[in-house]
Order: sequence, then structure tokens, then C-alpha cells
Amino acid sequence: MAFKMKGFSPFTQRTDPPKDNDSEKMTPEQEAEHRRKVLEYNKNNSKPMNSIQKNKIKEQLSKMDPNDPEAKLLQDMLNLDKNK
Repeated sequence: MAFKMKGFSPFTQRTDPPKDNDSEKMTPEQEAEHRRKVLEYNKNNSKPMNSIQKNKIKEQLSKMDPNDPEAKLLQDMLNLDKNK
């Protein structure tokens, strides 16, 4: 006897594209606010990064301009006490 999930059919496929809101660009003020919220979340709620995540971020940072706001955010994430 096979387990049957209610509402699931292996023969149906999703035909509509996922709704992604990337088409709307944020203003520089909204981007700065978003970065502040991300850093605050990383300080208070997120788990510490593992070594693989840290290495990926370090690799990204090596390819970025140090004055770029995204690079500064990534550096701040690496410098959190729980990620050292």
C-alpha cells in the first residue's frame, strides 16, 4: 500500500513562474535600511556561520571593492562575535 498525500499528484507540474519581486529596484535609502535590518537580524537571531559560509563570504569580499556598501555589510557579518 502506497502512502498518498492529500492534494498531491506526481503528474501535475507547476506551469506558472514563481512570483519574484526583483523587478522593482530599491532606492539607495531603502537599500541602506535593508542592509541595517539584515545586520541587525544577523546580530540577534541568526546562528553562527560555519567555516564553509565564512570562506564563501571571504571569497566574495576578495572580488569586491572595499568601499562598496555590500562589501561593508559582509565584512560586518564576518566580524560579529559569534562568527569569529
